[in-house]
Amino acid sequence: MKGIKSKFWGLLLIVFCCAFMAGCAGATVDTNLTVHDDGSGVRNIIVNIDSENFKSDFNGTYDDLNRTASDNCPEGMKYTFNQTDSGTTLNFDIEFSSVEEYNDKIHTIPGAENYSSEIIIMPKSVWGDGISIYEGFSSTDLLGWLSDALVDAGMVSEDNRSYIFETGKNHLDVPGYSNDTGEYYSYSNVSYAPLNTVYVYTEVTDFDKFNKSYYFDVSVDGGKERKDAIKKDFMDKVPKGVVVETTENSYYVTFEIEAKDLSLDAVKELDGILFPGSTFKETEGKSKDYFTFSRQIDEEIDLSSYICVSNQSISFNNYVKTPNYYELGSDLNYMSPFSNTSTDGQKPGYRCMIGMVTSAQIKGDASFAYAKKYYIESADYITKLLGPDKFEKTIVLNFSSTPSEEDKNASMDKLFKALNPGFDFAQLNADQRILKDGTGADECEVIVSSEGNSIKIYVKGSTSNVNEKIKNLTGYSDTLTYTDDSAFYKLNYKAAVDDFVYIDAISSNVEKSFKLNYTLDFGKSAKVIHCDNDKAVIEGGVIKISATSFNGTVAVAELRNTKMILILAGVVLLLILILVLILVIANGKKAKEKRAQKKAKPNAYAAAPDIKQGNVPVAPVPNNIVKFKPEPNITNVSSTYKPQGVDETPVSDPEPKVPSNDEVVCPGCGAKLKAGSRFCTECGHPV
Repeated sequence: MKGIKSKFWGLLLIVFCCAFMAGCAGATVDTNLTVHDDGSGVRNIIVNIDSENFKSDFNGTYDDLNRTASDNCPEGMKYTFNQTDSGTTLNFDIEFSSVEEYNDKIHTIPGAENYSSEIIIMPKSVWGDGISIYEGFSSTDLLGWLSDALVDAGMVSEDNRSYIFETGKNHLDVPGYSNDTGEYYSYSNVSYAPLNTVYVYTEVTDFDKFNKSYYFDVSVDGGKERKDAIKKDFMDKVPKGVVVETTENSYYVTFEIEAKDLSLDAVKELDGILFPGSTFKETEGKSKDYFTFSRQIDEEIDLSSYICVSNQSISFNNYVKTPNYYELGSDLNYMSPFSNTSTDGQKPGYRCMIGMVTSAQIKGDASFAYAKKYYIESADYITKLLGPDKFEKTIVLNFSSTPSEEDKNASMDKLFKALNPGFDFAQLNADQRILKDGTGADECEVIVSSEGNSIKIYVKGSTSNVNEKIKNLTGYSDTLTYTDDSAFYKLNYKAAVDDFVYIDAISSNVEKSFKLNYTLDFGKSAKVIHCDNDKAVIEGGVIKISATSFNGTVAVAELRNTKMILILAGVVLLLILILVLILVIANGKKAKEKRAQKKAKPNAYAAAPDIKQGNVPVAPVPNNIVKFKPEPNITNVSSTYKPQGVDETPVSDPEPKVPSNDEVVCPGCGAKLKAGSRFCTECGHPV
């Protein structure tokens, strides 16, 4: 009997407590949730306080209640106040134009930041149609901010904070359904093809070329009857040239979409068609290596168009494949590798990153980074001494694969800009990467060129100029040092060169079988007398070293003092010129004296008349011709001549008579010739 009494009093106590708690509720909260096909709608929260409860459970006036609710109402709610004789109504409306806006407004209400709210509206499509709603909170939970405000204002005691509001009626109004529901909204009326798994395969065939494959695995239940409609929908949406196929087994209907030779923009376009709402961003990497080209692709795949019910989950798999000479990772800054295991086996050789997409988080990460690298197979490194403190360096980098013209040009641009920082590259002819800077001893020349699978770097200038350019390129200073003991009086002198090789500073992309062919050339007239590398082959003034690993060398050579030799040669040449000049002057004086002596002799023919008759050829005088002696002019014989006898006294030749105007005398033999004769008919002498 005592036991029965104890149970009775215990039960009575529980009933009393429940009745007390129910009696403490000062207001009831009714809710109407309306959602339309386009995702817009309104949530009406109606707080009803009758006059008796207000008097018993609240302190202050209705104006105090209205002011407290109005001053503290969250931004996402629209508040109105109605008062009648029977009671007071506080209306809080949450209006929204989309499901996303509704969720945002819910989460801005104080205390509701972490509430789960999910409304999925599936427009009628090949994948399904209907609406699914699930919420993990009630309208009473959303009014926690009002309970706090009423307690802070002194209108409700702290002890009654938890009992101010009591859930009343909840009503749901959606397309095809209108009815009262429980305290938490939960509703689903969807017919759909349940997508189970999505595979995205990206093959990087070249830096800007891609092959894409997409696999959509749909459960046979629900997917089989929609197979043809889904395939047609894919075919209607994708660009021309994209192939859509279907396969089927006992578990899944698989839709396979294949696209080849896509540009980056085409990849972005296709992803946007298949996954509306996805985000795609690409970033070019800024690698310090001159022969590395990298890119980061950040992409979030939006699968919301395939989510049909609140409890649906989709396995999302992102696979990427690159050529052998590429590097692949999830981030450019740290190329952390993907998993090397392919879980589905459909596409061997791919590396993957797997993630789960649920109805609460409908984004799949499809980001990845890749880098194309050209590896150096060998290098020809030539340092040539052109003269005291004057060098030319030639570096020929030979790649194991031939870079594309675009990549070669990009690499040469990087090299040229590094060698010549601050240079206005816009003024450079891209086909001729040549820069001549400075004048005289400070003149420096830089050339970057290419041929086949090689890129050549050429620098010419003083030791300091060459060092400056190489420091710009590699970051190393004083890679070349030159000293000599030359003097103006020495015909031969010694020169020392310390040459440091820095191929690894130009690029870290070096093949394991890399080979360096090094040459240090002091010139044809030089003779190497020391080299600190025991592998060096020395021929006159040239050092050659072939090695897989080599940092540089120190060498000393004996050279001819070209300046001194040129000075001596100049002095000798000057002396020769002076001697020649003296001889010329002396010979000139002698010739002048001879001409003066010749002019001083009398001219035997000075009285002869000028009988120039032109350029008449003169025949030589025969030796057998006797000179004609003119007979005496008998017309001049004196009248005293006596014919009776002959005077034996020798008579001298008479003076020649001056010829008459119709005669001339030969200047050679004295013969009388007819006037106008050109030469003597006796001796042939010109007249």
